Amino acid sequence: MKVIASSGKIFTLTWMLMGFNNFATQLILNEGFVSDVFSKVSEIQYMILDRIFKLPYVAVVWFIDDLSFGNGPIISPEHYRKFIFPWYKKIAKKCHDNNVIVFQHSDGDLNLLMEDIIETIGSDLVHPIDPTCMSMSQTKKKYGHRIALAGNVANEMLRSGTSDEIDARVKYLIETAGPGGGYCLAAGNSITDWGKFENYIALLKAAEKYGNY
Repeated sequence: MKVIASSGKIFTLTWMLMGFNNFATQLILNEGFVSDVFSKVSEIQYMILDRIFKLPYVAVVWFIDDLSFGNGPIISPEHYRKFIFPWYKKIAKKCHDNNVIVFQHSDGDLNLLMEDIIETIGSDLVHPIDPTCMSMSQTKKKYGHRIALAGNVANEMLRSGTSDEIDARVKYLIETAGPGGGYCLAAGNSITDWGKFENYIALLKAAEKYGNY
């Protein structure tokens, strides 16, 4: 068993430090200042890697950084490419140089950013292929030969669905995204305390039932 460590939360930490309204305004009016904040946050995240790599039980570094709404990127892809993705690439390279895998998490529609995630950053896996706005079958067909995929079981289904619905969803996802490898069954975000415990158990049982193909 190995541990997944979290680092690389560059975009979210930057706008949270500034407050989102102020961040968005300054990104237009005072780009240099925002760039400085991005750089400082990124430098700290990069420095933390040295501590992470000293832990022999860490196998993965996970960028948990929401980049998109349900209808596309929160800020322009050009701003991501200018301020954030170069740092992601640098962090991912350092991880790979130390035999550590890179996972990338973002809610929302990532279609406009998938090429950056795969080619520029070099992430090994992307999560959760947000079930509220992205199709797992289409994503697998388009990108599954280049990056591993995880998730797509909606948290709302874990809250209000039935065990039969969970079973059917898991069966569909494994049949759709499993062939050829590179799919990890997971929820559409973290497993929440407002989800039904029996639905979580149904998820695990369905994984055991359909996980071999």
